[in-house]
Amino acid sequence: MRKLLFLIVLVTFSLKGHSFFNYQGTQEASALRSLQREAQSEGLNSFKVLIWNVYKEGKRSFSEEERRILTQEKPHIALYQEAKKSPGQTCMSGSDCFFSEAIQVEEDFFGVKTSSTLPIKSARALHSDHLEPILETPKTSLITYIEINGREMAIINTHGINFVGLEAYRLQLEEIEQEVSTFDGPLVWGGDFNSWSKKRIKVLNEITDRLGLEEIIIKKKSLVKSFMGHKLDRVFSRDLKILKSEALKCSGSDHNPIVVEFSAF
Repeated sequence: MRKLLFLIVLVTFSLKGHSFFNYQGTQEASALRSLQREAQSEGLNSFKVLIWNVYKEGKRSFSEEERRILTQEKPHIALYQEAKKSPGQTCMSGSDCFFSEAIQVEEDFFGVKTSSTLPIKSARALHSDHLEPILETPKTSLITYIEINGREMAIINTHGINFVGLEAYRLQLEEIEQEVSTFDGPLVWGGDFNSWSKKRIKVLNEITDRLGLEEIIIKKKSLVKSFMGHKLDRVFSRDLKILKSEALKCSGSDHNPIVVEFSAF
């Protein structure tokens, strides 16, 4: 019998000098999980999406708080910003999990991570062309295509670029817009947009309007991370019925997580 030498295979793709990772099991285990996820995605009445900037998983209470939230909310899809590269807890058990690297701090790499217990059919990582000053690092996004009840849906996970001019912010978001412009199915776009000014919000709204997206009103909006009176964390959707949306009080990060439940199509 062929020995299974690794529990996790790390597949790396080079993108603009940075890296895009797909966490997979062995070929046999990955195929089995794929079949299981496809079965789980059929006949769903609803699905939940978690959006959370996890502050580089740096708070002592993070692990405990994340376990609590995942147990309590049972999200099908989790969109993390400032997540560690290592699979850890932010790759939900039995999930498809993708990571796009933005920055290295000592021995750790951080970026956006998308974890889904529903089957991810394909994924694309995008890095901002402009870099944030001092550390000279990009901000990243992940676009994943997920199948539910036999229909494809696009999920975008974004960390908006900061400490740069408005045009650099616009270019990052327009690149994402261009990437999904030919996709006409249901779409969810969530993340930390660093939308801390009226001008940034105007740019974001122009782009989401062109994509036919509407911003989701979050219950307990006072818990949503804000700066200068404007929300940083936001969620937009298209062609989906919203059943529930709320921010959850949590001590595991400097951002509170947001959970949105959608009716399955």
